[in-house]
Amino acid sequence: ANLLVMSSTANGVPLMDEAYKKTLIDAGYRVEVFSQETLLRPEYLAQFGAVVVANLPYAGEEHTVFGFQLRNVDTNLKRLQDYVTAGGGLLVMPAISEFGEAYGTIYDQFLAPWGARLLLQQLKDGSAKSNGTGPGAYGQGTILKTHAITKELKGSSLLYPMNVKRWDNAYSTTPLLLGPEWTVL
Repeated sequence: ANLLVMSSTANGVPLMDEAYKKTLIDAGYRVEVFSQETLLRPEYLAQFGAVVVANLPYAGEEHTVFGFQLRNVDTNLKRLQDYVTAGGGLLVMPAISEFGEAYGTIYDQFLAPWGARLLLQQLKDGSAKSNGTGPGAYGQGTILKTHAITKELKGSSLLYPMNVKRWDNAYSTTPLLLGPEWTVL
């Protein structure tokens, strides 16, 4: 399967964790990394079975000194919406580790056509016990068994990290708010 990872850049090079890339390649994927700053052509996009979107810019970043480099982001996101409408797969990986709502705004705008948005708060289980790394380092979520995708799962719960010590409510466990057209697993 062909997988496209679209992310921001550092020194002109699209960002992707090399260990993660190797894991995907070892699993049989052909992985290409694409800069969100480059214009995404529909014919190029059509060759991929799924796209991973990570590190979207924050609200207003286009008005910074190097903001002109983001001139293709809006067009690219619209083309991704068209790609999904035509049956393409999409995985959105929010990277909102610094600016909180400024990042959340961009993800909300991108997710809106699908009836989803971010709730810029951290999921935190106040009853979780310490596992030695801090008070309640992991919270426990529940997997609902009412869907065909989840009925084969052996467990009924999952653990998620919640002890990330952030000051701005931009955490790794930011939940999505979903419209009625979604099935929560």
